[in-house]
Amino acid sequence: VSLLVVGDGPMRKEWEALAKGIGVYDRVTFTGQVSSNNVKKYLNKADCFVLNSTHEGLPHVGLEAMEAGVPVVATDVGGVGEIIENNFTGKLIRSGDSSALKDAIYSFLYDKTEAEKIAKAAKRLVEEKFSYENMIKRTEEVLMSPL
Repeated sequence: VSLLVVGDGPMRKEWEALAKGIGVYDRVTFTGQVSSNNVKKYLNKADCFVLNSTHEGLPHVGLEAMEAGVPVVATDVGGVGEIIENNFTGKLIRSGDSSALKDAIYSFLYDKTEAEKIAKAAKRLVEEKFSYENMIKRTEEVLMSPL
């Protein structure tokens, strides 16, 4: 298993040191900052997307992964539960539960049938509920409704 960390931030040096310290640095790639077009290229090559947050709003990056057809493992914080229904549109785990995180990732890596089923359901959800067209339509409905 390899890990690709797309993006950059203030903890990068700490994460690189951690990867070296636990002996997995050769299996981790840190891309640094990338354009949104390149994020889509990375998503299209991914077997699994992990959003291991301690707090979130409505995570657009999770929606992007779902739209790309990548199965998502995410922590049940903030608005994540609005886009991930556990075992239907992704795997939802408790924040800080490293054992559940590992199990959810492995389930997607080693059960391709389940991963594909969940990824398809997630992609449908994004198309039906979170597409640009639906956002415009729903906004227009709100603006046109009587007060």
